[in-house]
Amino acid sequence: MNGSTNIFDRNILVFPEQGTFEQTVETPEPTETKEELMIGAFVTEATLNQELNKIPNKDQYENVVILAPTNHKTNTDEIFTYDETTPLGFQANKEVLFKMEVANIVKSLGTITQDSWWNRQLMYDIRDAFPNAKFILLSVNTDIPHPDVTAYAFKSYLPEDSFVIAVAEEQYSENPHIKEFQQSLNHTVLNANDTSHYKDLPLSSTVTYEILGRYLQLYGSHQPKKESDAIHLVAFGDIMLGRFVRTLMDENGLDYPFQKMDDSYLRVNDLLLANLEGPITNKAIRTNTGMNFGFFPDVAPILKNHHFDLLSQANNHTLDKGDDGYNESINFIKEQGITPFGHQRDITDITAAKTIIRGQKLAFIGLEEVNSPLPDQAALDKIKSLVAEDYKVIVYPHWGIEYQNRPNQRQRDLAHAWIDAGAYAVIGHHPHVIQSYETYNGRPIFYSLGNAIFDQYWSVPTQEGLSIAMIIEDDQTIIYFLPIKLDQSQPRLMNEEETRVQLQKLVEWGDHSEAERQAILNGKLVL
Repeated sequence: MNGSTNIFDRNILVFPEQGTFEQTVETPEPTETKEELMIGAFVTEATLNQELNKIPNKDQYENVVILAPTNHKTNTDEIFTYDETTPLGFQANKEVLFKMEVANIVKSLGTITQDSWWNRQLMYDIRDAFPNAKFILLSVNTDIPHPDVTAYAFKSYLPEDSFVIAVAEEQYSENPHIKEFQQSLNHTVLNANDTSHYKDLPLSSTVTYEILGRYLQLYGSHQPKKESDAIHLVAFGDIMLGRFVRTLMDENGLDYPFQKMDDSYLRVNDLLLANLEGPITNKAIRTNTGMNFGFFPDVAPILKNHHFDLLSQANNHTLDKGDDGYNESINFIKEQGITPFGHQRDITDITAAKTIIRGQKLAFIGLEEVNSPLPDQAALDKIKSLVAEDYKVIVYPHWGIEYQNRPNQRQRDLAHAWIDAGAYAVIGHHPHVIQSYETYNGRPIFYSLGNAIFDQYWSVPTQEGLSIAMIIEDDQTIIYFLPIKLDQSQPRLMNEEETRVQLQKLVEWGDHSEAERQAILNGKLVL
């Protein structure tokens, strides 16, 4: 076998400029067997028995493919197999494996050894569940470049009656509320086979799930279901990456602000949102003091690496480096695949960021009312126009009085007017401290999430913030209240006792029914 080529050198797929793809190898149409038998399953060690119990007539399957992640990385686009499966006792389908080796789709590693990752109870349970099957064991490098190409290759070379099992290792947050949020996302994405968000799943590697998801799509299986429409959103308040925060980043590495944050909380969601308190611009300077903010262009990839999807630029520091600085910032953010929205003074097309996830239309409106009064009617018109287009509108305002834990009357009036105009939720920031929460007409209003990354070390409240995780469904909204602590500009989730104290303060600042009060104290509110 010529080791210099592999499936990614072959003309299996053509990717036109418009981003769609078409198959250039012939594949047979699905047979009746395909319709009668299941095609695949996503499993972890924790869910294996549950998933196996869903599969009827397991004795009828003749070929079972197991995809497992590996870190061999001798060549990142290689897939490895095993001609001899000792000591597992699998009966290998050597004919199919030989064809895939000849086609340079897989590379044989020979025999599975006693200390192999494959030699675990999970594999024995799968083996025993399919007594009449031959097995094709495939180790997939975790950074394989084109899972969709791999799925097409498998459809071309695997027997039509194959049942494909994607194995992965769960990696949930230790925080029980975040874990519950992540489990909900996992269920939603898999139930809808939303391959665009498979990378967001709470797994140590998602590559096997991505391949199987695309493989299922090729057979028209696992189409989105109505019960899988939920959007999972995580939101933070103000992020400031200049001044003394930048000094700490220069001394400790650009990732410094995120080193204490639970990375899975940032990664495992549909959308991660924050207010970027200033522009990313070549006009930035190094200084530990001052009120003129600007962040160096090298922070844009850092925000991308830590999974941000949306960044508001509707704040009182957006124009600190002028219109040119603002335009630079918008471009630097977009270059990272992050969506910027909002402006310091204008309501224009960029005021709103629109997205559609699993059929749900969601829009974020960035508004600023610190430097000058907000044009109330223009804001209401923007909300109403988006609602008329069937968007769930989340208003994300920069407003209020600094360092006050309760909103002023102007904030209340605006928030109520926005909800009355059809807004789904209001999530505010700017005061640099947490402000109270309110439910108005069944809709959530967070008057201020406070700081997320800042260098205001002179008080305790300015070193505390609130993050929220929201599950947005047609018939309900689930909110998790997750306070954060800023240790020298490094946010971290508060521990259990810190969270108890912070949520007690939160309910004292607001006006709540006893049921809502207890729900917030418990960290989870269902509307």
